[in-house]
Amino acid sequence: MAFTPDGKFSVAGNVDRGDVLPLNPKLFVGRYSGNGLLESSMVINFSTDFDSGGYGITFQPDGKILTAGFSRNPSGTVFPGNIYQFAAARFLP
Repeated sequence: MAFTPDGKFSVAGNVDRGDVLPLNPKLFVGRYSGNGLLESSMVINFSTDFDSGGYGITFQPDGKILTAGFSRNPSGTVFPGNIYQFAAARFLP
């Protein structure tokens, strides 16, 4: 979770509806108003076509959003035996 100077906050994580196949979690970034209401204009469900999610979020001075998390490599060829890898994304404000 990260706060902005105007009292809003943003979160990063993962979301999976659970009723849609395939069941792959997607990176979720959402911004909330100071009173805790989700701002629908700032909801991102980002998919790499495989499991992905966010663990951290911060803002650059120019307002861009940085997230860090994971993405799944289904082949496991980059790091044999470890199909999850570090991932990062940057979004415009």
